Amino acid sequence: MKQEILVHQTKDYDMFHLIQGNRTVDRVHVERLKKSFSVQYLLSPIIVNQDGGIIDGQHRFTAAKEYDLPIFFIRINNFGLKEVQLYNMHSKNWTKKDFLNMHCENGLEEYIKFREFMNEYPEFGMSACMTLVSDKLDADKKWISGKDGRTKSFQEGLMIVGDLKRAHENALKIRAVKPYHDGYNRGAFVKAMVQIFKVDGYKHDKFLSKLAQSPGSLIHCQKTSAYKLYIENIYNYNSSKPLYFRFSR
Repeated sequence: MKQEILVHQTKDYDMFHLIQGNRTVDRVHVERLKKSFSVQYLLSPIIVNQDGGIIDGQHRFTAAKEYDLPIFFIRINNFGLKEVQLYNMHSKNWTKKDFLNMHCENGLEEYIKFREFMNEYPEFGMSACMTLVSDKLDADKKWISGKDGRTKSFQEGLMIVGDLKRAHENALKIRAVKPYHDGYNRGAFVKAMVQIFKVDGYKHDKFLSKLAQSPGSLIHCQKTSAYKLYIENIYNYNSSKPLYFRFSR
């Protein structure tokens, strides 16, 4: 049986509220919407539950309210944060940071620990930080299987932070490369270094010394595998007992 969906209209903004755990309202996006609404205000209903909690459309709601425009809305009973998360997972506008903040607001300890780690190393992007805190988890296949499994795990609140002590140690060692390579915080380089750190016999002081002896020898690479080859060549230069990093994981 088909269900009739009714679109309601009101300017009683107090009927609605944002749901805790949804992403933070992006002011840039709101201003962009207001500018668009000033040209033409198209019918684009928000979705709310029986209590007026906004399941989808909090940016459209905020922009319309600030522009004193009517709110078009569809009410669906018994929708809550779970449905918010489902909408978010299928929305291209949501970033990993949005999901991180949402899970932190919902009190998920693993995400709170991860955000605290990120705040300590602001020069590293989110992907690099994920590599630093979860390299053992990657090896043990703790993520959802299949393509983009790690991203899906992160979105669904399944992230597990690994050995934080080692993550801090590795972050500081990678940071020490900064004077010799301005791409030290790139995701591919961070992943390469994290894998190389696990190679028996690797000495980071030796690598830093080799970089100091030949400034500019380490170039930007798009792939982790290419970085490992360059690092291997630099590390083993004039070495009687070479180490091989290309097969490290």
